[in-house]
Amino acid sequence: MKKIIFLIFSFNLILYGNPLMAERKNSYHRGFFLGGNGMICAMYKIGDISENKAKQYIGWNKSYILENRNIDFKVKNYAENYRFTGGNKDCNRLID
Repeated sequence: MKKIIFLIFSFNLILYGNPLMAERKNSYHRGFFLGGNGMICAMYKIGDISENKAKQYIGWNKSYILENRNIDFKVKNYAENYRFTGGNKDCNRLID
């Protein structure tokens, strides 16, 4: 069951938006950020990883988006303010 959930959330990294049309270049990076956070949150809720590990992984995901030079400013702002968007209320306490 855990492998199936991991597979579902990893597809979110690849298939966010329409992969055949490169109209929105930010959709890939935003999908990478959201898919990573969703997968880590699901693994935390299931009990596969502890709260400290989940915070660490989400921190790595966020720092990758914020420190990468090739990522657009809009996506960086979205990642910085993700806690306040209300997108995932259950795992907001994991985001530092």
